Amino acid sequence: MPPEREFDFDSPRQVNLIPTNNSERYYKLLRLQDALRISWQADTVALWERERWSSCLPSFGQCTVTALVVQDIFGGKIVKDAINDHFWNILDDGTEVDLSREQLPEGIVLKITDERTREYMLESERAVAAKTSERYQLLRERVRQFFGE
Repeated sequence: MPPEREFDFDSPRQVNLIPTNNSERYYKLLRLQDALRISWQADTVALWERERWSSCLPSFGQCTVTALVVQDIFGGKIVKDAINDHFWNILDDGTEVDLSREQLPEGIVLKITDERTREYMLESERAVAAKTSERYQLLRERVRQFFGE
């Protein structure tokens, strides 16, 4: 079993979740998290949130495109907490993965209110207005470069 990383698993949904129940996946998720932190930029945030984005909190506004990239690599489904307008992933074995969680204030407990298809994430009216497809393509390409693909 891989060593624990500095994540708080006792406080549900308070920080990024990187499960340790599968060592190969664990290390791949850690590398993906590193790739995302380097790859997140203002141009991968929805247009109406860009002025609030900062390199001090690079995960801000990145949940949609991050959930799509995680799904590319690990499969599973994308879920949403509508109250907090936040997306994350549930892998096929039921494991939750939220690599952009740190953008939300401490103390918020997320609840799954919806499941979203990839098509919805990329083609809904809101996705088109937010230029999600273009932002996702940018993030995906940066992550691929990080991994040397």
